[in-house]
Amino acid sequence: VTWIDPRTRLQESRTTRILALTAAGLLLLVCANAANVLLAVFGRRRSGFAMHAALGASPSNLVRQALLEGLILATAGGVLCLALAIPLSARLGSYFSRPSVWGETVARQFSLDGRVVLFALGISLATGAVAALPPSIRASSRDLLQTLKSGPTRPIPLRCLGRRAPGVRETLVMAQVALAMVLLTTAGLVIRTLTTVSAIDPGFEYGRLIVSHVSTSSTGVEPEGREAWFEDLALQAASQPWATGATVSQVAPLSPHPVGRFRIDGRPEPDELVVATVQHGFFDVMGIDVLAGRAFMPGDSAGSPPVAIVNQAAVDRFFGGRDAVGRRLWRTGPDGGEQGVEIVGAVGPVRVRSFLQESEPAVYLPYRQATYPTGSALVIRTRGDPESAVATMNAFLREYEPHMAVVNVLAYSQVARGSVYAQRMNAELFSVLAVLGLILSTAGILGVVSLGVVERTKEIGIRRAVGAEAWRVRRMIVLEAVWPVGVGLGLGLGISLGVGLILEGLLLGVEPWDPLTFAGAGALLLAVGVAAASVPAVRAGRLDPIGVLRSD
Repeated sequence: VTWIDPRTRLQESRTTRILALTAAGLLLLVCANAANVLLAVFGRRRSGFAMHAALGASPSNLVRQALLEGLILATAGGVLCLALAIPLSARLGSYFSRPSVWGETVARQFSLDGRVVLFALGISLATGAVAALPPSIRASSRDLLQTLKSGPTRPIPLRCLGRRAPGVRETLVMAQVALAMVLLTTAGLVIRTLTTVSAIDPGFEYGRLIVSHVSTSSTGVEPEGREAWFEDLALQAASQPWATGATVSQVAPLSPHPVGRFRIDGRPEPDELVVATVQHGFFDVMGIDVLAGRAFMPGDSAGSPPVAIVNQAAVDRFFGGRDAVGRRLWRTGPDGGEQGVEIVGAVGPVRVRSFLQESEPAVYLPYRQATYPTGSALVIRTRGDPESAVATMNAFLREYEPHMAVVNVLAYSQVARGSVYAQRMNAELFSVLAVLGLILSTAGILGVVSLGVVERTKEIGIRRAVGAEAWRVRRMIVLEAVWPVGVGLGLGLGISLGVGLILEGLLLGVEPWDPLTFAGAGALLLAVGVAAASVPAVRAGRLDPIGVLRSD
């Protein structure tokens, strides 16, 4: 049985909703790119359609042929992606596997939903049909002789308020760039979040720690013998050649801890503090700095005055940031009355319950002044790589007590990595979608500009023949290709600002309108657009004007 924190469920549901929106954006981008490619392909086949019409093919036959070809291409693409989706959906479940002191969260089972499959196939078929119909209708309705004589020509642009209005292909480029901008900014924000949370310092040195939750429930150890049993376990573990120290805590750090109510010196009402019950030597093994006072000592036992240590968050909230050593806490004692507890030390801003949650006010109590429970967390600091010491620690525990219940043994680096699994999953998945979007946008820009060069071959030949230099032709092609990219960037920026507010629940330490992310995504898309337009522009600059005009 694996316990899953409800906050984890909430985080996963939030991620899947946003991931669905992002996948829908990528689907729109794919459809726009496919429409652009098919428009280019069928646009270059106008002469072929005209030849068929001249030989007796009716307009309905031409439209049916184009529709059939578009549907065949769309069906092939849809089936190919469906074949890829089957193993990828199984792989998606592994993202939700999260190492924990209490056991490893079981990977969720993912399967393809029939409605999703039908929707995706329907969209692909509709895209193929819609993109294939306009060129065939246009070719079948034009003057056949003019079409056969002129070959591929540039469509006459519409004008609005004296300026050339964008055509269908330019509009699709704008849409592709805008959607790619949204995908890139989304990926950038979650990647920056992963970078931020990966650099979190929980307040202790976890690099060489391994941890296990062990229990005496099946060993026959009596309650009065648990203290000696756990202290001997820590002593024996610390003496191993692969270890430098060991300690026991009632609950492993970075795991859910109990919360107790304490009346704090100088405050009339009780306050809540996270409670951690630990052995003496705990702070040394964990690498937690004692900033004031002292750590727990073996003499802090049941017969001595009750003592406690607080963390920096408690000092800041309840003592105004001043020295808390010597102050007192009051809690309910075994007899129901108030029991005073002296604060003998203060430690740094340790994150007790969660790697991602800011340090909460916490109080540490010595194990010798509390009752040992059936199970506790054993933490060992290793000499070398903790990953390689996990198997050794497992063997040691089995040898120490074969009947001891061992929930899990893992390196604390895995605990930290598991704490940010949602951020890592977001960064990986959204990055894949962003890279795909960038590739599709590049292909769309390249296809549109290449088709424009083909359609303007005679115009370019005339320009070169009357004295236009090659670099001027290249500049003209690039500038005409860049303006729809710029418009798409502007649209994408506005959409990305709105999407950033939706993403806010997934971000930590990063603003949803982070200027660095937006500037980087815009600069990358602009550079890609210029590079994609430069390839056909260079080709246009190399056209031989004499050869072009002679062939005409």
